[in-house]
Amino acid sequence: MHSRDHDAAVAVTSHVPHLMASLMAARLGEGPAGLARVAGQGLRDATRIAAGDSRLWGDILQANAPAVAGVLKDLHADLSRLVPALDALARGGAAERDLGMRTLVDLLERGISGLAGIPAAGHGRTSDDASPERHGVLVRVAERPGELARLIAAVTDLGGSAEDARAGLSGGGPGLTVRFAAPAGTADRLVTALAADGWEAVREDGGGRPAREGREGRKDTRIPTA
Repeated sequence: MHSRDHDAAVAVTSHVPHLMASLMAARLGEGPAGLARVAGQGLRDATRIAAGDSRLWGDILQANAPAVAGVLKDLHADLSRLVPALDALARGGAAERDLGMRTLVDLLERGISGLAGIPAAGHGRTSDDASPERHGVLVRVAERPGELARLIAAVTDLGGSAEDARAGLSGGGPGLTVRFAAPAGTADRLVTALAADGWEAVREDGGGRPAREGREGRKDTRIPTA
């Protein structure tokens, strides 16, 4: 994929969804009393990724700001149609309400059409990836401009996701240690491919620590974390 196409694609599929989840989650802090008692699974699904590491996501969004801004402008145009349509449904006459409903239904149907192009969860995955168990992959990121964005792009290209990523100060020196969560098969592929590309990457064991190779003669590549 051309780099410009890649930036546009991840802006739509990852970066802007994260911003939308954050904006929606921010509204929860300003909602009416008792809001938590009526919060259902739909809200949790729509806002889950808002819990992502703010420092990490700030760097990601900065690195892809032009493409993200372009998608947000398109969303702004849709919202500029949606808000008047809802106002017409609430307060307009018969003709205004009819136009408002047609606008609303058109936007909803466009959403259904767009979603139809995305494979269902688990489609095309291996049996390892279909497992609900997720494993941690730890990657050390040097303190150089653009390194974090380069890592995110590499992980995305390899089938991983930045949605559940967490970043912390590295306990072994300058820079960050970034943790990605992935199904077992994907985690193994991420470690192998990232290491081949020059990243210091290891799998996490079940206790949340970097896994130590038990084979004689293999190098221990543990990454200290804060």
